Amino acid sequence: MRLPLGSDTVAAIEAKHAADATILRDWRVVSVSTDFPAETALPGA
Repeated sequence: MRLPLGSDTVAAIEAKHAADATILRDWRVVSVSTDFPAETALPGA
């Protein structure tokens, strides 16, 4: 568990999350297109 203390720490975490959200938004279509179809998934997965 992390305890983000201070407004500067909170702002840094928020900025990082925003940057990560942008990356996910930009690459979402490509990322999810790499899923294996359910019938070819590895056993036990």
